[in-house]
Amino acid sequence: GEPLAGKQYPKQKMEINGFDDSGKLLPLLTTDDAGAEKAGDKKIMTYSFRLCLTTDPDNRVPMPKPDHYDPARFEIVRRALAAGEKGVGFDKYPLPSKNVGFGKLNLPNKKFDGNNSIGRQFSIGLVGGGNQWHSADEAGRKKIWQAHKQYTLEFIHFLTTDPAVPQAIRKQYANLGLCQDEFARHDHFPPALYVRESRRMRGLYVISQNDILKEPKKDDPIAVSSFPIDSHDVQRVALKGGGVINEGTIFPVRRKNPKQGYAYHVPYRAILPRPEQCDNLLVPVALSCTHVGISSLRIEGAWMVIGQGAGVAAALAAQQDVAVQQLEYPKLRERLLAQKQVLDLPATPGQEQAASLPTQPETLEIAGRRAFVMEPPLSMRRAGPMPWVWYSPTLARLPGKEEDWMFQRFQRAGIAIAGIDVGESYGSPTGTALFEKLYVELTKHRGYARKPVLLARSRGGLMLYNWAVQHPDSVAGVAGIYPVCNIASYPGVERAAPAYRMTAAELQENLQQHNPVDRLAGLAKSQVPLFHIHGDQDTVVPLELNSAQLAKRYTALGGPIEVEVVEGQGHNMWRGWFESQALVDFVISHAHQEDED
Repeated sequence: GEPLAGKQYPKQKMEINGFDDSGKLLPLLTTDDAGAEKAGDKKIMTYSFRLCLTTDPDNRVPMPKPDHYDPARFEIVRRALAAGEKGVGFDKYPLPSKNVGFGKLNLPNKKFDGNNSIGRQFSIGLVGGGNQWHSADEAGRKKIWQAHKQYTLEFIHFLTTDPAVPQAIRKQYANLGLCQDEFARHDHFPPALYVRESRRMRGLYVISQNDILKEPKKDDPIAVSSFPIDSHDVQRVALKGGGVINEGTIFPVRRKNPKQGYAYHVPYRAILPRPEQCDNLLVPVALSCTHVGISSLRIEGAWMVIGQGAGVAAALAAQQDVAVQQLEYPKLRERLLAQKQVLDLPATPGQEQAASLPTQPETLEIAGRRAFVMEPPLSMRRAGPMPWVWYSPTLARLPGKEEDWMFQRFQRAGIAIAGIDVGESYGSPTGTALFEKLYVELTKHRGYARKPVLLARSRGGLMLYNWAVQHPDSVAGVAGIYPVCNIASYPGVERAAPAYRMTAAELQENLQQHNPVDRLAGLAKSQVPLFHIHGDQDTVVPLELNSAQLAKRYTALGGPIEVEVVEGQGHNMWRGWFESQALVDFVISHAHQEDED
């Protein structure tokens, strides 16, 4: 199987209504039923244009106004903005060097490359707009192309003119225009639609996630590919129970340092059709691969080197008058190497370990709630009580695949991971009572250590901290990924009050009794170590009101704490949050502390 296949929900759900007053889907929503989580479908990742833009007034062509613009098409975006969503816009390269990994990508003449943003909720990619591209004829593809151009112009017009868009965002994009010296025959608009994925051949070998991450070496390579696995949105789903969520995104799967994809062989067999179907065809672009496979192979650099391999193979097969499947690979390899084609994989220590996924969780039911445990293999366990990490929040899709990297490392260190779904409890007594039941079950009946390390992601901070402050002598440490520590900051007193079975006024009056930042004395007295990573651009869970405020108060109480502030990052799915070696080292060292006590 492919863990990155099936339905993928790495982006945060937007707490907005995706339906109009009559119950119909709003424009830009693709469905109210994403389909079964593990079921395949015929949907593909988003297409968009790569826009050549400039701020140079001497070269700037004003962005064309779209024909027949209907502001109602962007009602869902207005609702998202009104709810505080910041992920609206598009990427315009050059990006800061820290986002790229190999220096700043400066373009000449004040030009920018405008691209659909894989991380934003709404961008210039028309989600769902390319699903019929593979079967469309020339006229049909022209309509699809035009629909994408229309949407692109409408989205930019909305971004720069609609009063619902914050002024800072409008200003950010308003000074951009098309380039007078680019695509002059096409009114300066790029003529090529960025078709990221379409129909592919099912050939002699199908490249999958396993070939990229676990078994990269092949006996018949014609090229080396190394672009990260990443997929743009596939669906935008209106949830019938409330909320809107984008589905299908795969945030870049790559090495941490340097930020490069994993190198792997592209085998000759992947460009070969089955011999009973055709014996004189080589397919270097629509080659044989899965959706996850094309999410890495889909880049121009890969197609260039695969195309080189295919061209040499075609020439040799023609010269020898043999079917392409009968071409002797050693002769092909010899010719490719003579032309300086790279066929040896670079050394990438830890590729297989980094890619292997943790064991499937065991599901429990505790007090009628879903709980999970993920235990290390027997060969990696130590004698004595099982050290463990207590993860929160545990919800329908959390923990997610983004936690795999650190969960693997915990398991290899002989540490289990556990959690329980307490719903949107926001640290209320109801939620902490359920937490206590999980703790008792694991420590009294399953041999788990008395002191777990608590690992809080986002609102899991409220849940875990409010349990920890009641049981400071049962905590080995607390680690946090942009954790919520202050109810007043998130979700806010009014929204949290029902979980506490209070009115907003009652919760406000009693806030110090329930707010983690006001309840730290016991943890500090017990010298419980804390470690947070938090972005300085977080507008959902602001650094100043959460990790920074908690650190200031905890330090004043004499408690040990370290906060790693990540510049330029907000409340997002950046892989650095979930692949922090410092956080993993903190968790492992303190989870084993009880072994040493």
